Amino acid sequence: MKPYTLSGKAWKKAIVTKRLDDRSYEICSGDGSVYRRNRAHLKEINVFNPSEDNTRQLDSAKTMCQEIMKDKTDNV
Repeated sequence: MKPYTLSGKAWKKAIVTKRLDDRSYEICSGDGSVYRRNRAHLKEINVFNPSEDNTRQLDSAKTMCQEIMKDKTDNV
């Protein structure tokens, strides 16, 4: 049996926008894509000293995700 390898894919930062059930979450990536992911495939990051720039970027990313989600629900 061959050992499992991770194929060299990099983790991408995203924001959890909604908890869908016990193990499933809806996330919004930095490019505006929305995905459904199992909690096993999410990795929490800790920001010890968030700078003003990081806070501003996070707020703008959350706003962008909220607008995308609103557009998707309006079109349904």
